[in-house]
Amino acid sequence: MHRVYYKPGLGGDPICLEGDGVFAGYGGGLRSRKWARSISGKGVYGTAMGVREVDFDAFAFDEQADALRRACDADVESMTPGTICVDNEWNMRCYIVESSTTEAFRDHVALTMKAVLLDGFWWKESKRYFPAGLDETGLNFEHNFEHNYGHSSGKAYVDVGSLVGALPRITFYGPCTSPYVSIGSNRYQVNAQVLRDYSLVLDATGDAKTAILYDPYGNAESVFDKAVRTGGRGGGSYAFEPLPHGRLEVAWSGAFAFELAWRERETEPPWAR
Repeated sequence: MHRVYYKPGLGGDPICLEGDGVFAGYGGGLRSRKWARSISGKGVYGTAMGVREVDFDAFAFDEQADALRRACDADVESMTPGTICVDNEWNMRCYIVESSTTEAFRDHVALTMKAVLLDGFWWKESKRYFPAGLDETGLNFEHNFEHNYGHSSGKAYVDVGSLVGALPRITFYGPCTSPYVSIGSNRYQVNAQVLRDYSLVLDATGDAKTAILYDPYGNAESVFDKAVRTGGRGGGSYAFEPLPHGRLEVAWSGAFAFELAWRERETEPPWAR
């Protein structure tokens, strides 16, 4: 059985849409895909996975129907999207903006609801931390002593399973200057100084691409203009380049720690688990 949850944007417990209180079956229109496109006499062009509206049906007991309605209305009123989560890994930000009652029974109702899906692609996020001075085989020193003797270059691998690739978010931990990491054929670099206890987040996962420097107290400064953006899709030194499908080599100087998060994308939540 595929579990479907609505996670309120304003916080609170996730509401199961495929359980005892609310039952939406397999998700109906939520598990659908539609490429925006233009059609001409010579083919299809301008394809994109954009914002769209979908309908889905559910049966809900009165108390759970009220809880779902209140959570969805609060998110819409505050313009804070909730998240539909399938199988505890595939996510889509959304607003549930309409519902109609098609039947009412003694203690439950049949509903048709309309969701505005915001992200285009469904996504799941994976993370991996790369410590300073290490590669994926362990300590750099050949006898595996407890402490390393200086830094050496690091190397590791990550796997992107989705055929449409993944969007990266890289967090560099100071101290370091003009940190960069090479992933596959692309180099991700920001020409900024990151002091000790500071961090720099290079993020291509959101609606807008950002490069933010954080001090130890959480104060943020945009360093977007220092993100290196040469080359383009397929290789070069483009700081917000998507990760391609496949097994990718990750290489860096080893002089600093960083975390790599990547969001794999699918047009629908996969049926197979």
